[in-house]
Amino acid sequence: MKLVSMLLLFTALLFTGCEDDPTLVLEPSVSEYEIEAAGGEFTIEVKANLEYAVKIPDEAAVWLSLVSTRTEEGIELLTFSAMANTAGEPRETEVGLIAASNPLEQCIRVTQKAVRVVNIEEKTYTLAAEGETVLVAVTTNTDYTVTIPAEATWLTQVKARSEMHNETLAFLAERNADGQERSAEVILTAEPNIKRHIVFTQPSVAIPQAQVVWMEGESSNLSDCLIKAVSTREFPDGGTVIDLGTEATANCYVVQAAAEDRTYRFPANVRGNGPQGIAAMNNGNAVSGSLQLGGGVTVRGDASISEELAGSSIYFTVSAGRKGNAVITVYGSDAAAGALWTWHIWVVDAADDPTETSKLQVYKFTADNIPTATDPSKWLLTEEQWTAIGDVEAMDRNLGAERANPGENSADVLLTTGLAYCWGFNVPFPGALHSVNGSPTLNQIWSLKQGALEAEAVTERFTGDENSSVCHSMDLKEAIAHPGRGCSLVGEAYYNLWGQHTPLSYTNYYGDTRNPGYISLDYTHKSIFDPCPAGYCLPPQYLYFGFQTTYTKFNNGKAATANAANLETLKEDGGFWFYIQGRGTGEKAWYPLNGYYGSGTGSYSSIGSNGSQWTSAPDYGSTTYGANFYFSASVCCPPTNNARYLGYAVRCVKER
Repeated sequence: MKLVSMLLLFTALLFTGCEDDPTLVLEPSVSEYEIEAAGGEFTIEVKANLEYAVKIPDEAAVWLSLVSTRTEEGIELLTFSAMANTAGEPRETEVGLIAASNPLEQCIRVTQKAVRVVNIEEKTYTLAAEGETVLVAVTTNTDYTVTIPAEATWLTQVKARSEMHNETLAFLAERNADGQERSAEVILTAEPNIKRHIVFTQPSVAIPQAQVVWMEGESSNLSDCLIKAVSTREFPDGGTVIDLGTEATANCYVVQAAAEDRTYRFPANVRGNGPQGIAAMNNGNAVSGSLQLGGGVTVRGDASISEELAGSSIYFTVSAGRKGNAVITVYGSDAAAGALWTWHIWVVDAADDPTETSKLQVYKFTADNIPTATDPSKWLLTEEQWTAIGDVEAMDRNLGAERANPGENSADVLLTTGLAYCWGFNVPFPGALHSVNGSPTLNQIWSLKQGALEAEAVTERFTGDENSSVCHSMDLKEAIAHPGRGCSLVGEAYYNLWGQHTPLSYTNYYGDTRNPGYISLDYTHKSIFDPCPAGYCLPPQYLYFGFQTTYTKFNNGKAATANAANLETLKEDGGFWFYIQGRGTGEKAWYPLNGYYGSGTGSYSSIGSNGSQWTSAPDYGSTTYGANFYFSASVCCPPTNNARYLGYAVRCVKER
């Protein structure tokens, strides 16, 4: 067997194909041979009893060559050398073994793998905050693995293929409502050591933000102010979170002061007490669909605030040892549109929690304290009607007050005044404690917006053009959007805002006709605008009737003497003690002379001179007034009325 001159054969013979002829001996050890992409030398054994030549096609000769031959034990060893394949595609050729004097040909198919390729057109992508599908162009000829960080649950991808082609991977990014930018580095991995990195960055959509509109406190340090943090997202440091509103939601949440910082959360998407509060506004009937409240406000029957807040909570942290009042508002993604809803947080002394049953006071309506009239025919309630009212359990203090009564220290009387409310609305204003009559320190309140603590004087915060008398006639939509403004929710469309459907009528209360229809003995139906905590509601219009003994036509028929022979005998500095279970005997309740808050002026008037308490009832005689209890050193008027924009105190009673 001879391997003849390759050069002579290449010029003398024509390579026409590979055919097998079993009668001749020209046998390569393999008919196919695969080379790695990196190239290198490889050897093929050949048995032959005739001379032959090795034919490498011209187009393959640029990367494949025969570099040596040798014979061992009668076997011809042909050593070839292949250059590295960097083209990204596999390549192949047929090497011919051609007999010199015989038509016999054998062929060996030589295939060289391609270098594994995973190329990415772009490596960094910025995604839409609302979420999108982004296409990533990949050029590859191999199987590869796409690795997305485990924490990037908001990003998904499609399956890849494994032949050389231009491939598009589709990555789906969910809507980013985390409130901050997020990113993920996706890695494409292939053997042997290929890694390609894609970085996805996605900003957050504008999400609802919670803010402390105002809060009490003397500290200028965020670390120990009343509420040190507030958010619509869980705080990153984790820790124990105390759930509020799991059993019942409300516009006021009462929490107890503690020796350590405590974090709380409550549902962010429920108006007041929810669907039952909507039913209360619909005269006790369930609401399917929506309820039109006037002023451009439509409330769905489920009492939800916004789709943006679905499933969300508001988180807030109360600093150790702090107590007082705070108002938290949530704004939607379009903050310029105004607030979505507002809540009151009442932080109380753990040993003096006004919601505890032991703190409640019982108001009794018995024959011992039924009011009489100079002309009995003009009194609308019979003894039977009066005694049928039954007992009413009420808090021992005004809503938001630190103390139930001043005790031995008359200087503490301002701690009993509580907060001020415009009739029909759930958002409080700072109480008389923070009036201009108080010290400069007390006149100061704080706001917490996007982590920044700011000090404001009450007289500056609630005054100016924005809060002038023009806003006294604002509608409900404006009132919700601007919780810091005083509002007068006027018109019959707003009769039911506080869940009482029968207005108070003074004509018939003091007049000449018996018409009990104008004196409602209905208990308050708690509505979504009720400012009281869960389990409590605004007082019905008759709660204070027993504070009088006789009625006389005085001050436009609205005033009468109090339930003691001399009102002064029950008066102390800054307030009055009223008997609540019988005339001149039994338990008494403290009512401070809290004056009234002039929304739009930012100041209180008549502190220490008179006191006023709202009831849930609107006024029949005027669509701009509400029914209230008014008292001073000379008069005691359980059934009176005044403008709804005035800030009066509220005494919550147990729901029935």
